Amino acid sequence: LIAIVGMLTGVGLIEVLSASSVSSGLDNSGNFLYDAGMQTGGALIGIVLGLMVSRFNINVWHNWRNRFVIIGVVLQFLVLFTPLGVEYGGNRNWLNIGFTTIQPSEFLKLAIIVWFASWFHDNEHMADWPLSKWGEPGIWVGIPIVMVVGGQDLGTTIILGLIVLGMMAFAGVPSRTLWGIAALVSMAAFVFISFSTSRRERFVSW
Repeated sequence: LIAIVGMLTGVGLIEVLSASSVSSGLDNSGNFLYDAGMQTGGALIGIVLGLMVSRFNINVWHNWRNRFVIIGVVLQFLVLFTPLGVEYGGNRNWLNIGFTTIQPSEFLKLAIIVWFASWFHDNEHMADWPLSKWGEPGIWVGIPIVMVVGGQDLGTTIILGLIVLGMMAFAGVPSRTLWGIAALVSMAAFVFISFSTSRRERFVSW
């Protein structure tokens, strides 16, 4: 896992350097490494925080899982329904906190992972349950995803969906159930693209 994360981070930083070097130089007095350097600094901070967090006892995640989701939902609510929300490129997905903007949906990704992993830990045999008994994750995982959809951020919504399906797969949920959910989500995404002008234009251009 560490090797995979390290590889993806390294390749990502190289791609940032490749994609941003020219514009970075033009915008920062010839410093072509500025944007890539900022990303590298962020990655290093993330590594340090990751090492610290890895030392937490599992009970921390169990006790805080609901609070993490609530915090993320509250922040996403501020994005959608208050003047603090910032829209860019058709997505209303940023929160203006004065000196910078943050993206609560990124926090929700982590909150959903923590919540779902902890719930799977507490419900070892849920793979044999019918979907009708999945009410609790439907609320704690479904509501955050719906709120991200409300900001019209299709990319983040797809990532959240893949995270949920991936965790269900590793937890042992039958493949027929996963394929059924994936088919329904794909149809919903198609409808969303059809009714969203900016998404439709992006898809057609691609």
